[in-house]
Amino acid sequence: TQKINALLLSQETVFNLITAFDAAKIEEAKAFAEVMKQGGYQLKILTVNRSFPNWLPKPFNTNTSADQFCVKLNQYYEARLNSFNLMTRSIKELDILMLPEYDHDIADLDGLKELVRDYKWVKSQLGDVPASSKDQN
Repeated sequence: TQKINALLLSQETVFNLITAFDAAKIEEAKAFAEVMKQGGYQLKILTVNRSFPNWLPKPFNTNTSADQFCVKLNQYYEARLNSFNLMTRSIKELDILMLPEYDHDIADLDGLKELVRDYKWVKSQLGDVPASSKDQN
């Protein structure tokens, strides 16, 4: 038990806190991050799961009701992202990684490759963090 505790508190052991993309979950994550810090644990990354829809349709500029819906949906997610940025502004010591929401389950290696392709670093203190392949295109 002492060896396990020593390993968990080691400077070489880091933790990744995974949370959801809403105000209550972000506040819970911030409080839990503080508890971990007080306990001596090395929390380094806050991962926000399903934080932006990868399936979000783009408007076609056709002025149809479907197109108007696409515009409103895009505005909704943009407002959520702005709110998220305000909530996480006070998190200085953690890197923040956002994972997309898909319209299908991620359950195999192909799905994992897709996830790696589409992630977004919001903030990183890791130096040269590899951008997702989507950002490189």
